[in-house]
Amino acid sequence: MLSLIRILYAIICIFSCMIGLTFLIVFDMSFSVLGVVLRNNFNFKYRNPSVLVPIWFNIADDLYFNEWSKEMSRSTFVMFIIPVVEGIFGFLLIFFLKFWISAVMSVMGILGIIAQSYFFAQLRDPNGRVHSAARDALKLVIRRSYQLLPGNSATAAFNALMIMGKCCGIEGPKDFVKDQLQFSLIQGQNPLLHFTRPSWIPSTYKVVVPKVTFSSSFKVPPACCDTVVFKSDNETQRFYEVVGCASTDDSPYINQEGCYMHYFLWFFRSEFNVAYVLCLTIGLAWTCLGILIGVQVMRSHLS
Repeated sequence: MLSLIRILYAIICIFSCMIGLTFLIVFDMSFSVLGVVLRNNFNFKYRNPSVLVPIWFNIADDLYFNEWSKEMSRSTFVMFIIPVVEGIFGFLLIFFLKFWISAVMSVMGILGIIAQSYFFAQLRDPNGRVHSAARDALKLVIRRSYQLLPGNSATAAFNALMIMGKCCGIEGPKDFVKDQLQFSLIQGQNPLLHFTRPSWIPSTYKVVVPKVTFSSSFKVPPACCDTVVFKSDNETQRFYEVVGCASTDDSPYINQEGCYMHYFLWFFRSEFNVAYVLCLTIGLAWTCLGILIGVQVMRSHLS
């Protein structure tokens, strides 16, 4: 009986290490390639281009602006390093059949389950510490870096996210301050003249500067306006339709949902659940089998 339990426990330990390492690598890589995913999945046919929505910059591979995902990375690391540690320490009990080792392993297993559940709850709670810190860091990036014209790498990333997600800002249109949304166009002057098309933007994506002289301060970034505002094939007409949308904060064409809720919380309430349930199941099996081995060892000593 004890030999069979040891074999099952060894399998659980190996599986626990493999699962923990796999999730550590997958989630770490997922944070480091967000910009790559955005560039590769951006649909240039989704809406007509506009000089008021600059995306003609290189977008960073990781989108690690202001270390916004630091708390998130720490929480996922703790969640998935626990199965690795349990798997490694579990082999001590397999090779050294001691009741006290079994007791220590049992306590470790219970503490591991509690820690995983705590961090999982933090990652699922949109108002919890982890997501609040991420949103605050991203909103600070918007206030420091977002500019309407000519734009920059951060502006391009946020605009691409807002276009694809039909969302606005991090929590909504009010994330942007008025000073960031001032611009001026002078007929005959091209604000894009000195910019080189980055490799991720196809040559067919051409931005035509309208032949107008215009200056204004928007209430929301034009990227927050719905696709229907950009449907006209005439650049000048499209320009004024976009201006009409962005010049007021109560236009029915403004996307009100924040991009953070759109992109990130669905992930932590769907795919992330699978990882947590799998790790929790392994942790319970690891703890229960460890206790069973300790009971069998004690019985053998008593007999």
